Amino acid sequence: MAFFTKIFSKLMSSGGDTSVVGIDIGSSAVKIVELRKKGGRAVLSTYGVLALGPYANSSVGQVTKLPNEKVAEALRDILREANATTKTCSFAIPLS
Repeated sequence: MAFFTKIFSKLMSSGGDTSVVGIDIGSSAVKIVELRKKGGRAVLSTYGVLALGPYANSSVGQVTKLPNEKVAEALRDILREANATTKTCSFAIPLS
């Protein structure tokens, strides 16, 4: 929850109509959300969830330990599929 609080506060503290992407890289999926500021409120532009199992030749939902190149590939894929366009983002990544 703190992850989305950071994204929301960054979005609301900026001036004008801006947008931000939040990226959560987990052990079994990558999740993104793109929010934009409109009329002083946060509005969902797009979102996406992509299972990482297939990138490791495993089942969907399977916990995986991928090389950085595969994580980057998955991240590019989800950003393209969700049609996220903003360049400002916040990350949540596992420490282990």
